[in-house]
Amino acid sequence: MLSLTTTDVNKAPRSHLPLLGAVRKELRRQTGHNADEKEIERILQAEALRSDLLV
Repeated sequence: MLSLTTTDVNKAPRSHLPLLGAVRKELRRQTGHNADEKEIERILQAEALRSDLLV
């Protein structure tokens, strides 16, 4: 299961959404896959339980 800490989010590069960088970094750390931030954003927007939290 993917889990992010406040530290991970705070260290994320300032991209379109700071969370995207943190998610990408954590996915790479846990799986070795270097996902594209645009793909992560697409998945989050399509699959988020509360899409109102995504800007």
